[in-house]
Amino acid sequence: NLTDVCDFSCPICATNSRKGIVFSKDDGDKEFDRKKEILVNLATINNFIEKIDFSGGDPLREEFDRKIIKLAKKLLPN
Repeated sequence: NLTDVCDFSCPICATNSRKGIVFSKDDGDKEFDRKKEILVNLATINNFIEKIDFSGGDPLREEFDRKIIKLAKKLLPN
């Protein structure tokens, strides 16, 4: 899961996402850096990982998570 934050209340949700979270610019930058490090590590493990699925929460809610998805498209072949 890319995030556990989501503003929706879908009755079929199985992630028990947190609602109403607001990230500051600094928190967003820290989250991006942490997730980028994880993504780069995954992408460089002996070229084993070719594909990754993002879910959550709402993986498109925050700009820093959308940047991670864009970076994954560059780093991973599929």
